[in-house]
Amino acid sequence: MNKVSIAFSNGETLELCEGQIIMPISKLIVEDDISVSQGTSYELWNHCSAGMVPSICELLCKCDFFHLIDDEDTVYNSSAVVSIKNL
Repeated sequence: MNKVSIAFSNGETLELCEGQIIMPISKLIVEDDISVSQGTSYELWNHCSAGMVPSICELLCKCDFFHLIDDEDTVYNSSAVVSIKNL
Protein backbone atom coordinates (compact mmCIF):
# COMPACT_ATOMS: atom_id res chain seq x y z
CA MET A 1 0.00 0.00 0.00
CA ASN A 2 1.30 3.47 -0.89
CA LYS A 3 2.04 5.82 2.01
CA VAL A 4 3.09 9.41 2.60
CA SER A 5 4.58 11.23 5.58
CA ILE A 6 3.54 14.80 6.36
CA ALA A 7 5.73 16.95 8.63
CA PHE A 8 4.23 19.91 10.49
CA SER A 9 5.88 23.09 11.75
CA ASN A 10 5.60 21.91 15.38
CA GLY A 11 7.71 18.81 14.62
CA GLU A 12 4.78 16.41 14.53
CA THR A 13 4.50 13.92 11.67
CA LEU A 14 1.48 12.17 10.24
CA GLU A 15 1.60 9.04 8.10
CA LEU A 16 -1.28 8.52 5.68
CA CYS A 17 -2.01 5.77 3.16
CA GLU A 18 -3.74 5.46 -0.19
CA GLY A 19 -7.51 5.09 0.14
CA GLN A 20 -7.63 6.74 3.57
CA ILE A 21 -10.55 9.13 4.04
CA ILE A 22 -9.84 12.67 5.26
CA MET A 23 -12.41 15.25 6.37
CA PRO A 24 -11.60 18.80 5.22
CA ILE A 25 -12.65 21.79 7.34
CA SER A 26 -12.84 25.28 5.85
CA LYS A 27 -13.76 28.79 6.93
CA LEU A 28 -17.28 29.77 5.97
CA ILE A 29 -18.20 33.46 5.73
CA VAL A 30 -21.89 34.35 5.48
CA GLU A 31 -22.45 38.11 5.51
CA ASP A 32 -20.54 39.21 8.64
CA ASP A 33 -20.58 35.83 10.38
CA ILE A 34 -17.50 33.60 10.27
CA SER A 35 -17.85 29.92 11.10
CA VAL A 36 -16.43 26.60 9.95
CA SER A 37 -17.81 24.03 7.59
CA GLN A 38 -16.86 20.40 7.26
CA GLY A 39 -16.45 19.64 3.58
CA THR A 40 -17.08 16.51 1.58
CA SER A 41 -14.85 13.62 2.55
CA TYR A 42 -11.67 13.29 0.51
CA GLU A 43 -10.16 9.90 -0.41
CA LEU A 44 -6.38 9.91 -0.77
CA TRP A 45 -5.13 8.55 -4.09
CA ASN A 46 -1.82 7.58 -5.64
CA HIS A 47 -0.37 8.94 -8.89
CA CYS A 48 1.46 6.35 -11.01
CA SER A 49 4.74 8.30 -11.07
CA ALA A 50 4.45 11.06 -8.44
CA GLY A 51 3.08 8.90 -5.63
CA MET A 52 0.71 10.45 -3.12
CA VAL A 53 2.22 13.96 -3.09
CA PRO A 54 -0.30 15.34 -5.66
CA SER A 55 -3.20 13.96 -3.62
CA ILE A 56 -1.94 15.59 -0.42
CA CYS A 57 -1.26 18.90 -2.19
CA GLU A 58 -4.77 18.88 -3.65
CA LEU A 59 -6.25 18.22 -0.20
CA LEU A 60 -4.21 20.99 1.45
CA CYS A 61 -5.28 23.50 -1.21
CA LYS A 62 -8.95 22.68 -0.60
CA CYS A 63 -9.15 23.27 3.14
CA ASP A 64 -7.87 25.28 6.10
CA PHE A 65 -7.90 22.34 8.51
CA PHE A 66 -8.54 18.60 8.29
CA HIS A 67 -8.98 15.53 10.45
CA LEU A 68 -8.88 11.80 9.91
CA ILE A 69 -12.33 10.29 9.47
CA ASP A 70 -11.70 7.88 12.34
CA ASP A 71 -10.22 10.53 14.70
CA GLU A 72 -12.23 13.71 15.23
CA ASP A 73 -10.25 14.57 18.37
CA THR A 74 -7.20 15.82 16.44
CA VAL A 75 -7.53 18.57 13.84
CA TYR A 76 -4.54 19.48 11.66
CA ASN A 77 -3.81 22.94 10.23
CA SER A 78 -3.18 22.71 6.47
CA SER A 79 -0.93 25.78 6.49
CA ALA A 80 1.33 24.18 9.15
CA VAL A 81 2.59 21.51 6.74
CA VAL A 82 6.29 22.01 5.99
CA SER A 83 7.02 18.88 3.94
CA ILE A 84 5.39 15.91 2.25
CA LYS A 85 7.36 12.75 1.51
CA ASN A 86 6.35 9.58 -0.32
CA LEU A 87 7.29 6.47 1.66
